[in-house]
Amino acid sequence: MGKTRNRILAALGVAIFVATSTVSNAALAATQPCLDAPNLRDGDTSTQVLANSVTLTQTMFDPGVANNGPYTSKFTIAASTLSKVDFKVTTSRVGEYSAQSTLAENINALAYVNTDYYNEGTRVPYSAMIVNGKLIYAPREPTNVVGVSTSPFDPKNPYSGVSNFKSGSLSFNVSGVNQPVMAGSSAATAYTPASAVTELPANSAAVLLVNNVVSKLYAEGTSIKPKAGILLIAKGTPAARIKKLKLGQRVSFKLPSAPALVTEMVADRVWAYGKARSKTKVLTIRAVNHEATGAGITLFDSNFTKSRATTAGSFTIVLDSKNKITKKFWGGSAVAVPSGGSVLQLGSDGEAFYRDAATWSTLVIENEYKSVSGKKITSASGRGNKILDLGVNIEVCDDRSEQIRPRTSIAWNNATGKIWLATTSSGVNMNDWGFRQGGSTIHQLGEVLKSLGATDAVTVDGGGSTTFLAKILGRYKRLDVPDDAWIREIPIGAGLVPKP
Repeated sequence: MGKTRNRILAALGVAIFVATSTVSNAALAATQPCLDAPNLRDGDTSTQVLANSVTLTQTMFDPGVANNGPYTSKFTIAASTLSKVDFKVTTSRVGEYSAQSTLAENINALAYVNTDYYNEGTRVPYSAMIVNGKLIYAPREPTNVVGVSTSPFDPKNPYSGVSNFKSGSLSFNVSGVNQPVMAGSSAATAYTPASAVTELPANSAAVLLVNNVVSKLYAEGTSIKPKAGILLIAKGTPAARIKKLKLGQRVSFKLPSAPALVTEMVADRVWAYGKARSKTKVLTIRAVNHEATGAGITLFDSNFTKSRATTAGSFTIVLDSKNKITKKFWGGSAVAVPSGGSVLQLGSDGEAFYRDAATWSTLVIENEYKSVSGKKITSASGRGNKILDLGVNIEVCDDRSEQIRPRTSIAWNNATGKIWLATTSSGVNMNDWGFRQGGSTIHQLGEVLKSLGATDAVTVDGGGSTTFLAKILGRYKRLDVPDDAWIREIPIGAGLVPKP
């Protein structure tokens, strides 16, 4: 739901819970009474495969089966891998809304969900937006985003892949390298001295290989990372086979090939950190297309709405498409962004820059951002809290999150490359002025995603904004509720898009 304080829903006596929650943590979550999550096998499930190996699953539970209440509960989940699809954000111009089918069509999404919370007054999202690697919107403070990052592989990071271990008649597969979690209850994974993992996953047997010779055996498992060689830890059948090895025994094993580039999902915090350069002065860009000015520069560019002027700063500079200064306003001016050009709204600390930037001179504009992770993010939208973190459901079950409501989530497992888009809803068209009763708690949705193999997940806007569209037989069909239900126009969404 878009955040606002004066919804018509107040007349219904329904409490509105804003999306920003208290910080979740695993220890506190474990002490909270949480409603049990339903098992998808207990519902009425239909599954179909869209293009690019996108699997679409819809599960409907009768009233009282998934939750104690009068409403049905519907889980709609699209799953694929980042080797088959791209995760892309789709937006209207900053300060405008778009029909969600249009947002989905703009990126040719196979499956699409709404994403960031937004302000209904200004029609702008709460958090930064990155599209095709470019920052197109950012408030004046760091904000939470969910997105996809592509970067050169760092040997300290985990990567996926399967390799076979063999010694005589003993054989088992090893899945992944330097992973923070294991692939299952009967699995093995490998660790190198470069691993950035701070704590090894629980295991019941391990073997250290040096030049493919058994250097050390851990019959009860180990928590010690290797300083040399390759450490294999295991559970289940692979663990039983490791225990049969002997010191000095030669084995056949080779790590899976590391990728040159790594594409992975990230839950991050980003902020504007660009520069504008005049002849002798440099001033930091503190916000992009954001309708609140302050210190430094607020940059307005062609991604900003044409329907209204920018917010005036203490000093205003107008640029054409080649960053040549066409107009200057001492004291600031609320001007519209010229076609193909941009507007710099300077704070009170911008006087020296303003004086140095002569009319018809050309500025250098570097619209950059920083992230907590330091990763280069190619596409990102704002998000709520994390609900799954490295395989642990950390959502605190308080009065807000334990409400049965429509919910939207994005989840992933970077070890396997899998990604999920998910919604919960009543599954039916309810005349409730867009509030939409029915669905699930946040914790329940996290548990369902975890059961499917997700290790990480975040919430995005729920309530009346919750929307799931899928491209079926060439047209977008709404799946969270029937096609004939009222649908909210919003500023931003995201989808799974076929790789070129």
